[in-house]
Amino acid sequence: MVATGTIISGALALKFMGRYEWPVDELDLYVQPEYADQVNNWLCFEAGYRTTDITNVRDFERSLILQANAVSYERLYELSDAHQVYFLRLEDDAGNVLQKIKVVKAFHSSIALLLNSHSTYLMNFITGVAAYSLFPKLTFIEYYGVGNINEDAATTGDRQHYKALGFETIGPHVPTTALPDIVKNRHRYVGDKDTWRLWLDHSTLRTYSLFDETIGVNNWMHYLRNKRYPNSGVTHPVSRMHYRAVADICLRFTYTIAVPFDEDVQSWIDYMRIMEVRRMDRATLTWLFRFFKLARFRHPPPITHRNEWSL
Repeated sequence: MVATGTIISGALALKFMGRYEWPVDELDLYVQPEYADQVNNWLCFEAGYRTTDITNVRDFERSLILQANAVSYERLYELSDAHQVYFLRLEDDAGNVLQKIKVVKAFHSSIALLLNSHSTYLMNFITGVAAYSLFPKLTFIEYYGVGNINEDAATTGDRQHYKALGFETIGPHVPTTALPDIVKNRHRYVGDKDTWRLWLDHSTLRTYSLFDETIGVNNWMHYLRNKRYPNSGVTHPVSRMHYRAVADICLRFTYTIAVPFDEDVQSWIDYMRIMEVRRMDRATLTWLFRFFKLARFRHPPPITHRNEWSL
């Protein structure tokens, strides 16, 4: 998990962080795009799982089909950062299903996938080093989440499932006074004072010196703005989650970075470049040196993608 930036999310992460005893019949893995095939192949060829279906979420024709079929569970991924979803099963000799895994390949990054969950009570995840909850007070003390997309049959069904487990959802069209302060004009990052982090007690901690490279410096910005809906003619206050997905030739993973892209982030990227270069062999270093010399710039510019998360 550490090497590929894979995180465990969904119902299992919620159960782990809350110490709940309900059964979980499926494991959700959110994977960085460049490592999705590696993770899927390991599960199939090493762990004995079998791929039963692959959903190309960003495929245009399939999107049209899903729009026509509003009850499809796969619509949950249409407005997220998902690119592909692999459905896998582990079966015994008699064909009985022992375990199901859903490998969700991110379009940009695994954290971007998490930030596009349909409610904040699902923004919990486990890396190879630690477990995190981005909204622990709302989730485990007040037992509700703020919804991020409009209601449809797929999201309503999933929210009803979590409502039966005790979690309510507010939004997306609610007065500003009904929104918690944590989603109002706030700069957040994974591991900040509002994050609940549980270090996992195993040898990985000693190897990585209490630094979780999978999540690094992922951060985002909450801000409020008024939005007018043409169909109803009504203006509602909307909270948005704003970030850019930043990739770099010397970074192993893609990260979510809040706008503006400031000097602190650039310094961190430079630091991560140095750490990654130390892991490279001589052939790779030679190629990079020739690439930078040919391009004639000191640092490769980060590749950014803007995204917004509307409540």
